[in-house]
Amino acid sequence: MRIIDLHCYPNTKPWIDCQGSYVDALAKYWKREWTWKEEDAVAAEFRENGIQACLVALDLSTTIATPPCSNDYVAGMRNRLDALIPWIGLLLVVLLACWLATAEPGTQPFCAGVIAESACIGGG
Repeated sequence: MRIIDLHCYPNTKPWIDCQGSYVDALAKYWKREWTWKEEDAVAAEFRENGIQACLVALDLSTTIATPPCSNDYVAGMRNRLDALIPWIGLLLVVLLACWLATAEPGTQPFCAGVIAESACIGGG
C-alpha cells in the first residue's frame, strides 16, 4: 500500500525554532520530547516506514516573532531528499480533484492554466 502524508511537518531545527515558546507546551501535550532531527534522519524515517511526505511550512513571525520555517526551506528540503514528494504537483491534483467533484458540467476553473504551469515549474 502507498502511504502519502499530505500535511507533514519537517521536524528539523528550523521547524522547532519556529515554534518558539510553544515547544514546551507541545512536548507536554504530546507526552514526548519536542526536539529536532537532521534532514537525513527525517528522510530515513519516512523511507523506513514507507511514507511519501508532502511537507508544510510554518510562519509564526507575526504572532510570536520567531523565524519562519519557510516555503523556500521546505522546497529545498524536498529537492535534497528522495523520500519527499513534490508538493506543487500534488497541489494541482488535489485542487483539480476538488474542482471536478463540485464543478457544473461544461465549466472550467479560471486558474487551471496558472496552476498547471506552476506544477510544471515545481517539478510535480
